[in-house]
Amino acid sequence: MAETDRSYAGVHYVNYGQIGLWDKADPSAYPLPNGPLPWWGPKGVVVPALDDAEVSVQVNFEPASADDGYRLLTQGEIEVGRKGLTVGNVTTASTADLPCRRGRYTVSCYYRGSSPQQSNALLFALSSSVAEKGAGDP
Repeated sequence: MAETDRSYAGVHYVNYGQIGLWDKADPSAYPLPNGPLPWWGPKGVVVPALDDAEVSVQVNFEPASADDGYRLLTQGEIEVGRKGLTVGNVTTASTADLPCRRGRYTVSCYYRGSSPQQSNALLFALSSSVAEKGAGDP
């Protein structure tokens, strides 16, 4: 399956009003809290979400549009290692592991709701900046 054909959709229970997307292989990849959300690190991003609720989360390996009421929240780059990505909320252990080629990705984070802190749906759209062919392929 081509990388652009893969996507993930799930529901995650949120504590502390945050959902993250980070490199699975590196235990220090989850970005450190630094001011208000979103938080970016070299290997991950954490964005705000509705607190103490189930939030719909999508991860797409293709550019996304602002369809279905989604609005752009933030955009940046992360490095993904050989084991792929983890998405979800660490404090509730409501996470999922996703296959992803090793490399550098531009991540665009979108939210749906009255504000980022009240978002009940999040979309992470990844586009490859530099992905290694064959390295870490699922």
